[in-house]
Amino acid sequence: MRHSSPKSTASTIESSARKLFLEKGFAKTSYADIAKACGVEKTNVQKHFPHKDLFIDHFFEDLLDYSDEFFAKRDMLPDDYYQALYLVGQIHFAFLLSTPELRRLTLDIVSDRKLTEAMISQDVTWATKYLEGFSLEEQQTFADNVAVVMGGMYELLYRKLSTGSPLDPESFQQLAMNLFVFIQGIPASDAGELFPPDLLSPDDFAAAITFLTERMF
Repeated sequence: MRHSSPKSTASTIESSARKLFLEKGFAKTSYADIAKACGVEKTNVQKHFPHKDLFIDHFFEDLLDYSDEFFAKRDMLPDDYYQALYLVGQIHFAFLLSTPELRRLTLDIVSDRKLTEAMISQDVTWATKYLEGFSLEEQQTFADNVAVVMGGMYELLYRKLSTGSPLDPESFQQLAMNLFVFIQGIPASDAGELFPPDLLSPDDFAAAITFLTERMF
């Protein structure tokens, strides 16, 4: 988990940058904008974040870490690993699609191949870190499957968001899980029990979005 001290310069820069990304979008926010917003020199921003893409790396790393934290604090993480993935996956997309500003930021990210690859890398790293007892071959297969599923879903996000097509977060989340079930070879007879659509209530979703928004911004 990568969390800076709340009073560190890097943390202040990152917090200011994220607010600007919501207001202007990632692509339209410059180093100069970030420096002005947090009251430091542009060279100071570049010192801590020599590549602008690092802001997105950290953004998704934090999003996954805070998602884990949300469920852990409420003792809601199930013992079954696949169900834990399912829960975090649900609020992952729910958060990214929760406001017009976040949808615009998400579109900025999925429009850029390099940024999308960074997102997929974060997803794979997070999803595979708990695979204790799995063989190296099983871990690699699982990592490949996560990359295929998340890459496909991010591409679909791009197609929907870039054209302004209707996008229902709940249906989107279910599609992601259906694809994961298929590619992972989970029997259809087990899928319904492992991944019930009502595993999270509407109140759970609302609480998760509030929690993540407060932590992320």
